[in-house]
Amino acid sequence: MTTVASSPRGIRGHARTLALAALVVAAVGSAAVPVAAQGIPSPDPGPSGVVPSMTPPGPAPSLVSAGSPCITLAAASPAGSPVLPPTLPEPSLLPLVVEELEVVAGTTCTLVGIVVTGNLRVRSGAVLHATDITVDGDIQAEGAADVTLIVSRVGGDVQVEDGDSSTVRGSRVEGNLQWEDQAGPLVALDNTIGGDLQVERSLGGLVITGNVIGGNLQCQANEPPPTGSANVVEGDMEDQCAGL
Repeated sequence: MTTVASSPRGIRGHARTLALAALVVAAVGSAAVPVAAQGIPSPDPGPSGVVPSMTPPGPAPSLVSAGSPCITLAAASPAGSPVLPPTLPEPSLLPLVVEELEVVAGTTCTLVGIVVTGNLRVRSGAVLHATDITVDGDIQAEGAADVTLIVSRVGGDVQVEDGDSSTVRGSRVEGNLQWEDQAGPLVALDNTIGGDLQVERSLGGLVITGNVIGGNLQCQANEPPPTGSANVVEGDMEDQCAGL
């Protein structure tokens, strides 16, 4: 179950309304079909026999899909008073904008199109698959089974350590991309990185290709050694990554 925790800071715009309305999505095949949330009755069919859509106007809410409860996020009412934590089935609709987000240990989550104004944390044994998300702060993962970012933007650092696999592809990281002590395969492909790309003590193979790096490209004690090409590095290409 997805839990919305109270926070004194709140969420902006229609995201607050979505947090309170708590729309639920039922996955039917490959389609996501909105249905009534708790406390919201289903509308009666009109003269044509078609049930009106429950989806609010404006930008579509963001989808989180999970095989088990996986997300803890911060939310507050428009007035700033705490929101009672509703319990939602999975998969479910998240607000478009949240303050802090955590992927719970040992769970698997797929996030599409959300904005996190603070940090996103991935706990031990968790799997995060994120596409087209924006995180204004850092993404921090320790002991995660997999962290995958596709066509996303991170305003701070991406720090992944003591876990298994990770892929960052087609994304923009304003700070550093750092992998340390990872056991599985690592891939950095076609990214723009404002700071350094640093990889140390990886054991599952490392591919670094087509990245634009504003700082240094640094690779140490990785086995097997990294492979890749066509990286544009404004700083230094050091150690195992000197030829990439």
